[in-house]
Amino acid sequence: MATITGEILIHRPVEEVFDVVIDKRNEPAYTPRMLRANKLIDGLIGVGTRFRCTVTSPSQPPVPGMPKASW
Repeated sequence: MATITGEILIHRPVEEVFDVVIDKRNEPAYTPRMLRANKLIDGLIGVGTRFRCTVTSPSQPPVPGMPKASW
């Protein structure tokens, strides 16, 4: 199995970066195959917070006119 590693330097406080990454609603901005993410419960994000994400398959691009898979 191949392994890919990398680094990125983000000039922001670690707490701010963590808050962005932990909120899956932000993921479509930096993950091309993530089309959308919705938080399923009210309140702050924490243990037990659930999201519904819509993604495209890496092996099959979306087919026009077909509904996208929702997880």
